[in-house]
Amino acid sequence: MADTAAKYPLLIEIGCEDLPPVSQAAVQQTGKAVLQNILREKRIDFGKINITTTPRRITVKTLSLSSSQKGKTEKIKGPPAAVALKDGKPAKAALGFAKKMGVPFKKLSIEDTGRGVYLFYTCEKPGLPVRELIPGIIEKFLSDLSLGERMRWPGGKLSFPRPIRWITVKMGKRAVIFQFGNIKSSAYTRGHYMFADIKVSVSGVEKYDACLERNYVIADHEKRRRLLLASLDRPLKHTMGYIVKNEKLLEEVNNSLEYPTGVKGKFPEKYLKLPRIITEACLVYHQKYFPVQDSKGKLLNYFVAARDGISEYLDDIRKGYEKVLIARLEDAEFFLKKDREKTLEEHLEKLKGIDFSRGLGTLYDKVKRTIWLSDKITKTLGFPPQKRKNTSRAALLCKADLGTHIVGEFPELETAAGAVYAGMDGENKKVCEIIRQHSFPVDFKDEIPPLDEAAAVGIADRIDTIAGNIGKGAKASGSQDPFALRRCCRGMLRITVEKEWFIDIDQVLQHSINRYNTGRRVLEPKASGETREFIISILYQMLEEKFPYDTSRCVLSSGKLNPAAAFKKASAIETIRQGRGFDSLVAAFKRINNIIRQAEEKKINIPDKYDGRKLRHKYEKEISRLLRDSERKVKKRIYENDFEEVLKILISLKKPIDGFFDNVLVMDPDESVKKNRLALLKNILELFSPAGDISQLELKNTDA
Repeated sequence: MADTAAKYPLLIEIGCEDLPPVSQAAVQQTGKAVLQNILREKRIDFGKINITTTPRRITVKTLSLSSSQKGKTEKIKGPPAAVALKDGKPAKAALGFAKKMGVPFKKLSIEDTGRGVYLFYTCEKPGLPVRELIPGIIEKFLSDLSLGERMRWPGGKLSFPRPIRWITVKMGKRAVIFQFGNIKSSAYTRGHYMFADIKVSVSGVEKYDACLERNYVIADHEKRRRLLLASLDRPLKHTMGYIVKNEKLLEEVNNSLEYPTGVKGKFPEKYLKLPRIITEACLVYHQKYFPVQDSKGKLLNYFVAARDGISEYLDDIRKGYEKVLIARLEDAEFFLKKDREKTLEEHLEKLKGIDFSRGLGTLYDKVKRTIWLSDKITKTLGFPPQKRKNTSRAALLCKADLGTHIVGEFPELETAAGAVYAGMDGENKKVCEIIRQHSFPVDFKDEIPPLDEAAAVGIADRIDTIAGNIGKGAKASGSQDPFALRRCCRGMLRITVEKEWFIDIDQVLQHSINRYNTGRRVLEPKASGETREFIISILYQMLEEKFPYDTSRCVLSSGKLNPAAAFKKASAIETIRQGRGFDSLVAAFKRINNIIRQAEEKKINIPDKYDGRKLRHKYEKEISRLLRDSERKVKKRIYENDFEEVLKILISLKKPIDGFFDNVLVMDPDESVKKNRLALLKNILELFSPAGDISQLELKNTDA
């Protein structure tokens, strides 16, 4: 039956105290999907949904929401037919069930469930009015959002990162009134907390944005971002300066205000003599100001900041912004002077007194392990002597800035400060750049280190962190990862994949664990297995982001932990499986795999190699010949990590394999013949197993 429920616009606004930028980002990224899932579960039709945020409100808008739920068919199970029916007529149990359902017996049905025959009553349940469901929808929406740390307060069970102060709900032209903890919903919103802190009546969803804008609130975060950029550029209109673009800072500032106004400020030129990264750190990390540079990229002694509000008293605000910035720059100048009393290498001494993690020694111990492991990696990768020398030197100095005052004050400058200090000490430019890059990527979207030497140090550093913490019992999940092991592992895997370094991570991992346990056992005996399992889980997630799950499962089936090879295999499979014949090959491999598995379950001792002299049938002889001809080519292509060619060779065996199964009895009555044929099939699997377990792929086409 077609849905005839009326459609209405809906507005929901959750007003709260200042919501952290990270929580707003989570709402912007996932809020729509969360709400859509809830509405689908509730069987409510909806149109396009728009979710926006400011620091003081989360807003949900749609111009088309069904006024009622869709009805649903409900099937209620009654007594067993054997009890309910006597000679085909209703007994007491059947009549009692019908009475309970409020219907005559003829309205019941008899169905076989597979576990017995029962009476059933099928009824149509009409949907409830959506207005009645809105309070529950809001509560579930706020509960399901991933918003980090939450708090609870009297008046309700709901937890939220900040206290909720008002709730606005309008469906059509009418407000939806309900009690939510200690708050009563209404048709009123509020203007800007400083410049229009008043109740504002919302006449309709379409007029909501304009209504708030008149009261100094830009509710749509995308529109606010555009206005923020314009307001930052405006004060520089008649100058030769341009803001230094910083997307992370732009997002953070945008999620920290409701009505952006740009303010240009100035600081003494003498602070431009500081290393640029330190000057910018004072501006960006501490004050959330945007640095200004000229057309050639030279830093100028100006900044642009954003205030939350209108352009009143800007001179006073500018003076305040400049005053706090100069104080930060003075601190930075002092810390730099203190740090430069020693060389970067001399700051290593302080690391001997700083614990790394969970009884894993000091940061100085970690540095020594990183040097040793980096050397193992560069040797495996065949780096020339000078590259290995630069890698070792950078590995020695890469954590030294953790002992400096400047990183203590500006943690964001870790590695960047070390690179600058190394340059001041006269270290060669390559070593300085390795120090700077070795922590790349910090976030998921960051680039990997362009320099191979920095990538090698980065892998060593991360493997040491992962193996050590997991080897000491640390657990990492999506919600609980205090040591950021997931991000650390993902960065390490990205480096190997994007560099196309076909490294055996098992080998590097074992080197790391052995180094920890030199002289005495530091890590738990299960460290190797649990760390390996953790790395594979992250690798599997990364594969699934790009390839189907069965392809991801297939390429990891070989048992070898080689991330770059896994991605290359997956890419090859996805390319080859588009052609004709691949599905029938997958079906054949499933059959081979099943035959081998069943033989092993029957305790049949299958030889490691088949005997060519025992082959009788022309089809098994043909497969044997092709297998011998293919062996050298396959091994060469696998060595070269050319998995697409390996799969092409495998496809060339499709017809002979089909012919074999159509004409040859594998489980021959002759025990010797049977075992030899099983060994032949086993050898086919083993030859191509480095490309993945093809039998784990699902059939997708119709050529099988």
